[in-house]
Amino acid sequence: MYFKYLYLFLMVGFLSCNPAEKSKRKQLKKFGKQETIITIGSPLKLSRDAAAIIGNWKEYKNFKKMFNQYQTTTPSEALSNAEELNALALQLKDSIKNKTLKTIPFKARLDVLQNETMRLQDMVSISNLKPSDIKEQVNKVLAAYNATIAKLNNIAVQKQIEKELDNMVKDSVTDSIKVSDKKYKSLHLKEKFKK
Repeated sequence: MYFKYLYLFLMVGFLSCNPAEKSKRKQLKKFGKQETIITIGSPLKLSRDAAAIIGNWKEYKNFKKMFNQYQTTTPSEALSNAEELNALALQLKDSIKNKTLKTIPFKARLDVLQNETMRLQDMVSISNLKPSDIKEQVNKVLAAYNATIAKLNNIAVQKQIEKELDNMVKDSVTDSIKVSDKKYKSLHLKEKFKK
């Protein structure tokens, strides 16, 4: 008698498994042995100045390392790693420590990057998915990542230009002081000669 209830309880437990997990496993098996290889372009390179701004930003380096695995992958690998990639994008967005990077335009690029990785993660639950759909979404993640890198490079250039302008202003102020000082001395000398 107790065995019947125990058996019934176990059956209900097994049947009520998370449907999203079943869908994910089904989606990953769907592509099977004849999977196509997804190849995307390389992300942009950081300039030396941008790399200096990033410094030891661990979350950026973790995201970059994980994303580099997407340059050549399969649809099932792309989907199985999507959750981790999204988590790394979220960490990246939440871990900005450098004041130079705490700007609205840069944060917007990180938001777009995280949204695109979230869409890739959400594709796991879609049943009629083609490898071309996955490749298209991985390319969108690449585009968002490239926009982030481009913004980093632009911030570095902007910082360099501001530094050069500051130096020019300091030099011109110093030169004008020297000129003013020379004019004062020459006027003062002329007045002495008049007397």
